[in-house]
Amino acid sequence: MSLQQTFILNLECIYMAQNIKFHTVTFLPENKVLKVEDRKSIFETILKHNPHGIDLHFACGAEGICRKCKVRAFQQMGQVTPTERGCLTEEELSKGIRLACQARVIQDTTVEILYKMPFTIALMDEPIAGMAAAGMAQGSYAVAVDLGVNTLMLSLVDLFRGRKIAVVTDTNPQIELGVNFEQRVAMVEESEINLEVLNEELLLRIDILIEELCRAAGVEPEQVCEIVVSGATGMLHLMLKGVWNPLEQSLGPKDGSYHARQFDIKSSHRARVYALPVISAYAGADMTAAILATRLHKSSATTLLLDLGTNARAVLYHQGVVSAAGAAECAAFDCVGIACGMRPETGAIEHVAPDGHAFRFSIIGESLPRGICGSGLLELAAALKQAGLIDDHGVFQRQQNLQHPSLGFIDIDAGSAFRLYTDDGVFSTDIFVTQEDIYMLRSAKARVTDLIQRLLDHAGIVCKDVDRVLVSGAFGALSDPSSLFDLGMLPPVLKSRVSCVGNASKQGAQMVLLDKSILAEAEALVQHVVCLPAAVDPIPEKALHFLPAL
Repeated sequence: MSLQQTFILNLECIYMAQNIKFHTVTFLPENKVLKVEDRKSIFETILKHNPHGIDLHFACGAEGICRKCKVRAFQQMGQVTPTERGCLTEEELSKGIRLACQARVIQDTTVEILYKMPFTIALMDEPIAGMAAAGMAQGSYAVAVDLGVNTLMLSLVDLFRGRKIAVVTDTNPQIELGVNFEQRVAMVEESEINLEVLNEELLLRIDILIEELCRAAGVEPEQVCEIVVSGATGMLHLMLKGVWNPLEQSLGPKDGSYHARQFDIKSSHRARVYALPVISAYAGADMTAAILATRLHKSSATTLLLDLGTNARAVLYHQGVVSAAGAAECAAFDCVGIACGMRPETGAIEHVAPDGHAFRFSIIGESLPRGICGSGLLELAAALKQAGLIDDHGVFQRQQNLQHPSLGFIDIDAGSAFRLYTDDGVFSTDIFVTQEDIYMLRSAKARVTDLIQRLLDHAGIVCKDVDRVLVSGAFGALSDPSSLFDLGMLPPVLKSRVSCVGNASKQGAQMVLLDKSILAEAEALVQHVVCLPAAVDPIPEKALHFLPAL
């Protein structure tokens, strides 16, 4: 090539470079801005240049397999690729959800990152209520694991000082294989290999979380000498597979302990693992831990303990007798099957309250609203009833519609719905509850009132005889338990006697770490709990109203 030709070619390159078109991509909620070349993907840009540290995950190397680079675009992006059609549902695509490794940027665009860091760690230095240090050597640590169907929560405890120093919360990885426990059971029934897969997913995640928890707190994972696990009976079975019979309360070893190496936990391989005993098939180790944490069995007060979730559980202590009962088909409390329902994670509406002719709500994390979780659904239903927008049967009252352009009743394919939130983007992102959602919540509420009534009848008492009501689990952090009364789940006579006690399952597991006598207490306790038989359908008609039925 001649010198003249080289000169002309360089001029052409400079000309083309000067005419390259760029678009701005604004990432919410941090408002970080990235310049992306026209028709390039966000991934291609971040791979070369990411000056603002935009936190997008490309775990599969941008092959569109892991789906962890999901973003919600508020403007049109390039044509949907075949890979995206294989990874995203039509509903997701209709809401503007795309894969950042696949979608091409064709104009200035605002996007929200949907997949955040897979876990959150909070550092603290808090005493464990009512407990002294365990008398262990300095530098001794332990981990309490609360094993939920949807979430994992681990606490790191300094045994020498008797203090909780860090907590990590994560999504249970088994959700990617089965969104609820019933689906996971069906998988296991289909093939024993699926039990191995579910077990490995869970144990690997626990191992990683222990290591990350220790790293954040400045602790060597090998300094963890004890791990205590609490959870529902079925979830413990998926973890303790092969070393424990879930149909028995006995844990196998006489001291109720295992070694971390039995579970291939490499981060703290020398630790002893304790699994709290279960009460029954429906009242698992999480309820055992909750009883221990609340000390209700040591009280002179008649106490009702409620844990509301996909399977609601209740424990009643009266005159030295502890009785337990469960109710299935309460998935509405976890927002399973709810039109815009989601787990209590970033973007979920968790609290709702009336505000004049509208409603105000709060969202988990720094995000735009993406859906509604159990506590938000409960409080929204109570607010709708208070505003006269549903009647005592849970039926929408459309004639009472709010005077607000973005709120109120709308028509959807499934029928009527009440819209709580909408945005102004190209893609509609309405968050609403349908009439069927309200009926599902009403049914779950009815099962809980029936559950409580069965416990009271068994003890030969009535509501006014209950001195305390303790609410634990996901609803244990309700900002205002009045919604339980507004919807008739509890009668007015108990209004001044309700306390929300947070995650009592985790609290009970932490107590065992500091006092091994509590483990022996738990073993004795489960042998004496009276377990009531399952409820017989149909649900009593009087319970199917948003009125106090007890």
